[in-house]
Amino acid sequence: MKHHKEATDEVVKKAKAEIEKVQKIVESTKVKNAQELEAMRSEMLMKHQKADENREKRLEQVKQTAQEVGQRRSASKDMAPKADE
Repeated sequence: MKHHKEATDEVVKKAKAEIEKVQKIVESTKVKNAQELEAMRSEMLMKHQKADENREKRLEQVKQTAQEVGQRRSASKDMAPKADE
């Protein structure tokens, strides 16, 4: 009977050690996944900010081009054609 209890205790001890090992792996995996998600989030934010900057830059270029074209036009082209009365 004593031998059976020692064997059972040994199995329980090994099981607890295995559970602890698995829990550490699970925890480290969670941490790793959280870090990867944060890195992806940061990368997406940077890309979004860069896209916004590029959009603003392009908008300014379009505005500047429109102003330059407007300055080169003759005054007669700015007037709407008159309808025959």
